[in-house]
Amino acid sequence: MTNQPSYCAIGCHFADVLYNQTLGTDPDRTRFTMFQGDGETWSLQFNLYLDVLLKLNTFPTEAYRMQTDFYPTVRKQAGVPLDSRDSWAKTDWMVFAAATAMAPGVTNENVRDMFINDIHAYVSNGENDAPFSDKFWTESKLGLDGKQHEIGSYDGYRARPVAGGHFALLALSGANQWKGSGQ
Repeated sequence: MTNQPSYCAIGCHFADVLYNQTLGTDPDRTRFTMFQGDGETWSLQFNLYLDVLLKLNTFPTEAYRMQTDFYPTVRKQAGVPLDSRDSWAKTDWMVFAAATAMAPGVTNENVRDMFINDIHAYVSNGENDAPFSDKFWTESKLGLDGKQHEIGSYDGYRARPVAGGHFALLALSGANQWKGSGQ
């Protein structure tokens, strides 16, 4: 953001190591891993969104496409979990992934819609009486916390400012999207 060459070079170096040299992907190069060298792990790559939003092109389009195509393969009954460790999802991270699915050269509307539809189903399921929670369970199961969790139920986070991430898709349209609308 400061246009300092050293920051750009460092970012490009890490992108090269993680993606091109495959230190951050599974052996078959179908996704980024959560832990380097552990090809069984994965997570929602929310941080790719900023590369798309700011048009930094740190990662090649193929990296966004690889990750976007992976998400439907790990979707549970109520959505894509945050990562491979458990079955809870984060709505803000889901919208970041949905927005990344709309990166130039990727434009995967099915994956975008999958994430948005899963969030809508959670928000409107009538199972939660707390202020909006950005964290919910994608399947009924015994969690790592030792408690039984029901599909679509919220998990502790309530009315948090991270909900601003829900505007990620809108932000891709830019600041002038309402220009000329009389506003």
